[in-house]
Amino acid sequence: MSEAPEDMVRLDPWERHLAEPVRGRKVIIAFEVLAGMTGLVQQLARWGSRPPLLIPDGRGTGAIPPVEAGEVVMLDEARVESLTDQVRARMAPDEQLTQQVRDAVEHYDPDCTAAWWVSPIGLNEPMLGRDVLGGRPRHQADLEDKLRVDDLLAAVDWPAAASQVTSTAYDDLMQATLAVVDQTGVEQVDDQEVADGRGHERHA
Repeated sequence: MSEAPEDMVRLDPWERHLAEPVRGRKVIIAFEVLAGMTGLVQQLARWGSRPPLLIPDGRGTGAIPPVEAGEVVMLDEARVESLTDQVRARMAPDEQLTQQVRDAVEHYDPDCTAAWWVSPIGLNEPMLGRDVLGGRPRHQADLEDKLRVDDLLAAVDWPAAASQVTSTAYDDLMQATLAVVDQTGVEQVDDQEVADGRGHERHA
């Protein structure tokens, strides 16, 4: 394993302990926009990992990791109709493990000791014979699937939460929020879910 960087020496004991799974280890960061990987790349370097392999599914906005931070294999940006579809795509990574990705992973990690790092919404199930860090167990993802929960509530004839479908324009969002408040008497709307691909959100 490589020597720990100077930042690693300055970690608090609790953080040093939690960083142990990636210390001196290759990490494959995948299924997130490239700009969203910048902070994680910096953090992994601080924790003493090897330079990562980055497999973003888009560029995103904001600063991106410097060229020397790690190899980048950019996926073709999939056109999705909603953020819900994007979330579901990130929960089904097999469809994104193209031959280009497989070749890059095998070239980066021929001894199969690297770990994948996926976004919190991803599944933490092994991919290409390598452990996955981050993500969620499948049963947790199922419980947090709001559309599936809506179906379950409907199946047992349980009253559904009040909701409104509206565009993401500010005035429309405020009008929909007030409509939900009128229906429920609740003054704070906590849950916003994209319902379709025309810039709409469902407030509940």
